[in-house]
Amino acid sequence: MSTKDDFDKLINNSQWVEAVDSLIDGIKVNCKPNNMREHKFMSQLRQLLNRIEIWNEVGPACTESEHEMYKDDRRTVNKIMEACSDVNYVIPKFQLKEFNRMWKRYAM
Repeated sequence: MSTKDDFDKLINNSQWVEAVDSLIDGIKVNCKPNNMREHKFMSQLRQLLNRIEIWNEVGPACTESEHEMYKDDRRTVNKIMEACSDVNYVIPKFQLKEFNRMWKRYAM
């Protein structure tokens, strides 16, 4: 028997394939970034940033001042997201209120 035949048998062996598949699935589950702790506002900040980006792409024609406001708001959200990489970071209350205003401002 040649090594090619041995290899073909090994590949066609369903037990071996199932074992490898379950091993790979186990690795995927254990490597999920969701298993890591995340700041409680991080998902909302991501949604806000996404909303701001969508507004920029498909939003109404804007004035120069609105465009500057968009860039400042995007920069602010990015800074807070960086600060939230520390799970224990406390976002100031005035900043949370400002994020709420941004959410309403960039509604489509």
